[in-house]
Amino acid sequence: MKKKLTFIRVFLLSGILSFFCNPATAENNLLFSQPISESALYSLSQSFNQSQPLIATFIQQRQLAILKRPLISRGKVIFSPEQGVVWQQMKPFSNTLILQSHGLTQIDSQGQTTIMPMQTNGGLSELMPKMMQAIFSGNLSQLQQEFQLFYVPSNDEKKWQLGMIPKQGVISKAFTKIIINGQSNESTYVIEQLQLISPVQQTNLSQEKQTPDVTTIIFSNQKYRSLTTDELRYFQPQSIKQTTANQR
Repeated sequence: MKKKLTFIRVFLLSGILSFFCNPATAENNLLFSQPISESALYSLSQSFNQSQPLIATFIQQRQLAILKRPLISRGKVIFSPEQGVVWQQMKPFSNTLILQSHGLTQIDSQGQTTIMPMQTNGGLSELMPKMMQAIFSGNLSQLQQEFQLFYVPSNDEKKWQLGMIPKQGVISKAFTKIIINGQSNESTYVIEQLQLISPVQQTNLSQEKQTPDVTTIIFSNQKYRSLTTDELRYFQPQSIKQTTANQR
């Protein structure tokens, strides 16, 4: 269990883990007071279904309760509807995480590759790739299996905000809430911001002063296109190991 939790912490630190450091805003409280309706779920599902590969850059700001200043990182995300998600942190140091249906692969700044096979007992190595695949593809039916969904209509028909609260299990130990902001039209589903809120860590401070760890990721330069040969190679762990070996 410790190995699983350690690996998922690497995942959170490497990218999927604020410009809005305090999640307890009136806007967010409103969001989580309105469970998504069946009609809204159906309507959103029609526009959220994303079947094209996506390339985007990101800036991540992670505010930890134990730190006065946030941790900032930058990088690139590669999404393939068929093969998974590549989270490639470039600054302040390189660290790549590949999330696929059969498991997780990490490449550290030294080029060392670690492969964690998927476990079929509902562990983090199984649930995290499924969650990220569903988020980037806009698969609300998949997300609804693990999360309660909340939705607030926007004055701008193209803008949307989706809230997610884990129903139970391992995911709830990593996150208490997830907030996705984006926009969509007839042909495009775009995530603009992803915010992940972790459980409050018990400290010696009074309960009122205890705050959760909050990570906000801002996406930009989103492009829907076919992946290059080099980008596709990330989804083939054996090719990655051969490449890093050659580099050393």
